[in-house]
Amino acid sequence: MASVVVALLSWIHAVAGYEIPAALPAVQFVSHQILVDTMCEGIECPVAGMYLYGDAVYLDERLDVETDPLHQSILLHELVHYMQRQSGLFTPPSCATWVAAEREAYRLQARWLSVHQGVHPMMRYMPRADLCEPDARTPRKAAGAPSSGNGAVPPADDGPHERPTE
Repeated sequence: MASVVVALLSWIHAVAGYEIPAALPAVQFVSHQILVDTMCEGIECPVAGMYLYGDAVYLDERLDVETDPLHQSILLHELVHYMQRQSGLFTPPSCATWVAAEREAYRLQARWLSVHQGVHPMMRYMPRADLCEPDARTPRKAAGAPSSGNGAVPPADDGPHERPTE
């Protein structure tokens, strides 16, 4: 597992410029239900991983990150969040910085998959900036959408996106 994490962190560093952390984050496999309870308020959703601002990423125990490129991309997505947090670029926490961080993680995941698998089937979950209330710290729910911990819905466009700046 450590070799997969090191390879993904190295790829993120090479492509996005984030510093490789001195200590590797732990990768903990948990039940799908724990992910659903944490990220989607107990309502079934397609969550397969999460990062909660600590020294670990959490993945669905059904994932095979040793051999499956799609599953590796889910780990990569969560490792991007880990490296984002380490960098301090997406602070202070707000809905806008959350959207920017998610969009970057999805773009990097899609780029990695385009090389290793050809397509990213989950791009439809990329969050849109219009999910945010003005000056909100959290996303608002889309009309008719179930509550989900990530507020992800299809992107409005695929135009240029930047990291947040002060």
